Amino acid sequence: MLLCLATVAGLHQASAQVTGPLKLGVLTDMSSLYADNGGPGSVVAAQMAVDDYGGSVLGRKVEIISGDHQNKADVGTAITRRWIDNENVEAILDVPNSAVALAVQGIAREKNRALVGRELEVLVEGASEDHELVMKGRHAGQAPEIDGSVYLSEGEAHAGEMRKVRVVQASDWDLVGELVDEPSPSPGPAARPRVSLKVLGAGAEPRWR
Repeated sequence: MLLCLATVAGLHQASAQVTGPLKLGVLTDMSSLYADNGGPGSVVAAQMAVDDYGGSVLGRKVEIISGDHQNKADVGTAITRRWIDNENVEAILDVPNSAVALAVQGIAREKNRALVGRELEVLVEGASEDHELVMKGRHAGQAPEIDGSVYLSEGEAHAGEMRKVRVVQASDWDLVGELVDEPSPSPGPAARPRVSLKVLGAGAEPRWR
């Protein structure tokens, strides 16, 4: 299981350039029921995946850390909050226990929703895979291919632009934001038409109208 804390780093770093390591936390069972299926093996597998990927993302070194939740939701919650608040962990991996996973998911949802109303600098990446008229991007706290996205609502943008966005909605992983600045003149293709995007329910995939 992969629990992407899409906006954890954003609470501390979304308005600034992120330069430190990209920390991924493997929260697993090291010595109990799930240790054989996860445990130390999950930590090794995560490190192997990082090494295969080249060990860095956009110039940031990827660092794997691990914790033992002991199959206790309160222990897993305490580790998660410490990682988020003090150690700048940006994604949590594994979590082979549903009670612990639900507790961690609740923290991810809480942190993501805390961004509603804030203005973030967002790099526009292009059209969403789900709809060609829905543009998306990411802020500085969202790692490519790991975290969620920022879907742009009711505005026009070009891929490659840095734009200021006010967050208006949040799901467990993704954000929806309204563009609050004017686009820079661009020699490229015409901007995408305006769209109105709405996230329906906690954890739902983005929907648009």
